Amino acid sequence: MEVKPLQTEKERLTEENHILAQRIKEMRTPRALEIEAHRRGWIKPGERRLVLVKPPSADKQDLPPPSEESSSLFSQMQDWAATKASEFLERN
Repeated sequence: MEVKPLQTEKERLTEENHILAQRIKEMRTPRALEIEAHRRGWIKPGERRLVLVKPPSADKQDLPPPSEESSSLFSQMQDWAATKASEFLERN
């Protein structure tokens, strides 16, 4: 039986174990616990859950072409949402 493959396997497993131990340590931080709780659908008292649902797809032939006014309004809404999201991330 050759020793070299076993040593290589041991080194690989030791490195993997070290990486997993680091991930466990990181997951025990309050921010990581909050992220995991949100991923599972849990919220803190006073928080509001936002659910973004993609509307069912419609045939493009049934839709009128977008007007310049509606495109501008949509752009403004996207800018507002991006601003609010970045403000939220900066606070948390």
